[in-house]
Amino acid sequence: MSRAQFARLVGVDVRTVIRWESESGPRPKGTSEAVLSAIREQLDADPGGADRVIKFLLGTAAVGGLAYVLVKLLGSVARKREE
Repeated sequence: MSRAQFARLVGVDVRTVIRWESESGPRPKGTSEAVLSAIREQLDADPGGADRVIKFLLGTAAVGGLAYVLVKLLGSVARKREE
């Protein structure tokens, strides 16, 4: 996923994503932090599913589906915890 695609997904400017990626840069907050946490939890729960998660994110980023991403990822994480 490109920086521009990720920026669009979480609703920030691409320069913000670049700053997040620097070691001394600020850390994401708010919705962006929630999206990153959900992605991290999903990958922790299913490390072999990285390709599937990335394809899903690319598809939703293409249509601007941030709310959909949050609902799906957080729901998936909650289901995994219940198992």
